[in-house]
Amino acid sequence: MNLKLDEIGNLYDEYKEYYDNYLKDKGVKFIKYNPNKITQSLYAILFLLKYKGEIVPKTDLTEGWNQIGKPTNDFQITRHLGLQYGYHIEKSGSKVFGWYRLISLEEPHPSFLPKRRNQEFTEGEWEEMKSQMGNRCWSCGAREGELHYKDMNKITKLEKGHCNPKLPLTLDNTFPQCNYCNAIYKDKFVFDKRGNVHHQI
Repeated sequence: MNLKLDEIGNLYDEYKEYYDNYLKDKGVKFIKYNPNKITQSLYAILFLLKYKGEIVPKTDLTEGWNQIGKPTNDFQITRHLGLQYGYHIEKSGSKVFGWYRLISLEEPHPSFLPKRRNQEFTEGEWEEMKSQMGNRCWSCGAREGELHYKDMNKITKLEKGHCNPKLPLTLDNTFPQCNYCNAIYKDKFVFDKRGNVHHQI
């Protein structure tokens, strides 16, 4: 498997058409094309597009990049294209011997959470956020409306948990957290956008 410089222009047109039609309004990060300076992220997404649906070994990506860009022993950017950029890419294996597969450019990665700058926080957006994880607490997994498995005397209720309690409760700084976890963690921890503890304050 390989991707040559003379293939990039046509593949980019195909990528941009997919992006404009399906991903632009989903918050997925757009990758720009500069013929004078091909970035690793552009090379990676176009390589995967060329072999869409197929398993692409990381070694092939590394070797291909080393033929056109600054040589590296470990082509890492591809692993960021999923959850961070938003592309529906499957990955597996170790850092060196892993592989990637582009599933689709018609939908974002199912676990992608786009960054938003606006301060608006509607009830509909809150309900949508909860539904992304099946109305479960993003810290412990307890399901809303059911008995909490850690405290059988409590019915699980999802509350607006702060990612960072020092910042305002905006959409970018909120995740669904059950009443049990919210009471335990209080305002003493900083979480990432998926409900995992980042550090203690």
